[in-house]
Order: sequence, then structure tokens, then C-alpha cells
Amino acid sequence: MSIRSYFVIVLFLLWSFGCGRTPLPVESNRSPVSGQVTFDGSPLAGGSITFIAKNDARYRTTTAIGSEGKFSVADAPQGMLQATVETESLLFSKAQGYVKIPAKYSNPKTSGLSVKVEPGQTNEVTLELRSR
Repeated sequence: MSIRSYFVIVLFLLWSFGCGRTPLPVESNRSPVSGQVTFDGSPLAGGSITFIAKNDARYRTTTAIGSEGKFSVADAPQGMLQATVETESLLFSKAQGYVKIPAKYSNPKTSGLSVKVEPGQTNEVTLELRSR
């Protein structure tokens, strides 16, 4: 391939990555959230939890759930958040502690989990999942 062909390809790639996408604004309104996830009254022993801003789903943060159901995240968006919980990733990583939870908890539209994150506070939450 000639230098001219490489130049055209590079220009095309730069154009395609740079056009039509609005970058997210820098978000300084973040706060820490920590707590525990339980399933039918017992600590959920693994998986992940994602917090998603209700007013703009582009603002989200995900963290792991520890063996005693505990989680902590330093940069959750402030305001009303939807939360999702999943444990299926434990199957792929062959981690111990897998518990099958209802699929509704992995979708922000069906999880029914919400949290209010306040600025300048320690935001402690308990999310209680049920098998039924």
C-alpha cells in the first residue's frame, strides 16, 4: 500500500472517531456510596452492583460486591439513581459464592432498586433482593 492510501485510512479513522459523538461533560458531582446487598435476608456473597443516574443513563458506576455482601464506591453520581445487581459474572470467573438471583435485578427498568445519593454525606444503603 502506498503512503497516500495510509494517509486516507488515517484521515477516515480520525474523522469517524471524532464526528457525531458528543463527549460527556466533566462530572464533578460525585459522592461515595457504601453498604450491603442481601438476598432473602442473607448477605449476597459476590457479583457486582451498578448505580445509574435516573436523569441521564450515561452517568454510572459499577463496583464488586464482596463475600459478605458489602460494597463501596467513591464516585457515584449524585441524585436519584437506579441500581442493578448481577451475579452471573461469577459463573464465568469460576469464583465461589455464586447465587442465582432473579433476572429482573440486572435490568434498571425492572430491578425496582433506587438510591438517593446526597452531596457531602456518607451515603450508606442496604439493598434487599428477594427470590419472589
